[in-house]
Amino acid sequence: MSANISQARRYREMVRFEFKRCPPPPDSNPDKAFRRHLETLYEEEKKLLSLFVDEHASEAEIRNRKVGLFLISVGLFTYGPLDVAEDILTGIPGGKGQIPRLTWVLNVLLPLPDKLDALTQPILVSEWLKINYHKLSWNESLEIYIFENSDSYQIC
Repeated sequence: MSANISQARRYREMVRFEFKRCPPPPDSNPDKAFRRHLETLYEEEKKLLSLFVDEHASEAEIRNRKVGLFLISVGLFTYGPLDVAEDILTGIPGGKGQIPRLTWVLNVLLPLPDKLDALTQPILVSEWLKINYHKLSWNESLEIYIFENSDSYQIC
């Protein structure tokens, strides 16, 4: 791998590190295997979280599920699915440390205005996403979101 790795890959590797106790099944293409693993976990975690909410589980149990969904969503976001951004914004874990800072994946991969910060202003970023959702496109080679029909992009 070259020294110029994408920000998406950097965040993907941070999430992969968090999953070291729960690795994806072996595959000839580890990156594709990790994405499939995250997609499977995402579907499972969404169902479990919904079940926990429906069954009035404790706040601690729901919070733990949201942290898991947050981490999975950060990993998936680095592959391009924009729909998981809301799960990142609504699932930011409290406290300090590495996990909450993964929210910055949105700052790095989206063409957000400079003064918007996903970690400290999740509601404003969510509103920005609702306005701009259909204008955004994943640039596969740069591994960032750009505005559709635009050659300009922002790299942080």
